[in-house]
Amino acid sequence: MQKKTGIKSILESHLEHEFNYLKHASKEHTATVHQQAWLDGTALLYWHLKRHNDAEESHLVSVSTLSDLCVFYIVSMIESEDDIASTRENILSIIKTLDTHVPTSQAEFEALISQFKPNKG
Repeated sequence: MQKKTGIKSILESHLEHEFNYLKHASKEHTATVHQQAWLDGTALLYWHLKRHNDAEESHLVSVSTLSDLCVFYIVSMIESEDDIASTRENILSIIKTLDTHVPTSQAEFEALISQFKPNKG
């Protein structure tokens, strides 16, 4: 139980750091923690930060975890709230892949993330 409490504390502290950075970097916007949730049965923290003003809004979607050496997280900035669920699933898919195989070259890494890149229209 002590290890889980430590992981929770570290990842929630990391979220707080990222949120404070977003607030500081978004002087013309309001930043809020829109959602924060521990994914059932995992040591994964999902978070959704929202940045908005009268003219625009954007969303920062992330899943974070803790390895033996560091906080590991994947984050995606998206414009439409409609893309949040699919973005979260894409991030989880990448994490599941990395859990079984870590790319050993730039080409292999690019192949892993290319399936999640938006189409250039």
